[in-house]
Amino acid sequence: CFLVAPLWLRILVGERGAESGEIDYASLMLQLAMLVVTPIAVAQIARRWQSVKDWSGRHKSRLGELAQVGILGMVLVGAVGAGEKLQGLGDSSALVAADIGLMIVVVLAIHLVLLFGGFCLAKLLRMNRADAIAVGISGSQKTIMVGLYVALAFSPLAILPMVAYHAGQLVVDTLVTDWWRRQASHDRQ
Repeated sequence: CFLVAPLWLRILVGERGAESGEIDYASLMLQLAMLVVTPIAVAQIARRWQSVKDWSGRHKSRLGELAQVGILGMVLVGAVGAGEKLQGLGDSSALVAADIGLMIVVVLAIHLVLLFGGFCLAKLLRMNRADAIAVGISGSQKTIMVGLYVALAFSPLAILPMVAYHAGQLVVDTLVTDWWRRQASHDRQ
């Protein structure tokens, strides 16, 4: 993600962003590498110590809850920053509401395409149903920490799609997995 995201941004935004001083792609790559690789490396090194491994195993659910609180905290900070920016737009609230509605529809459509695309591709590769579902769900997820960091490189308003995608994927994935569960239960009967 620390290589691909900035490269895609450079392709999509072009040299304008780098020339205007708004986006330094090399710096963004390095910062994302530190943001992503450092915690993973530290965790992998810490796993080598049996006491750390045992402690984290005993506290797995609490650590998961803490991680979820951290993610929700990032979403909250992003939403507040975007809300402040939207409030500064003033009288164009009808246009803003329409744009936000369209943005929500687009990010949910992207999520659904990735979710069912991953599922169908896994089935095409002859994976069993459970593995295909796992591929669909994991393939449609995005890393909110990386997404928010990249969005902040543009503007606070760029956070809106990240927040909408994250909230939308929680709702959509719950509905889709419930539907898949009912479908599997129906197939067994």
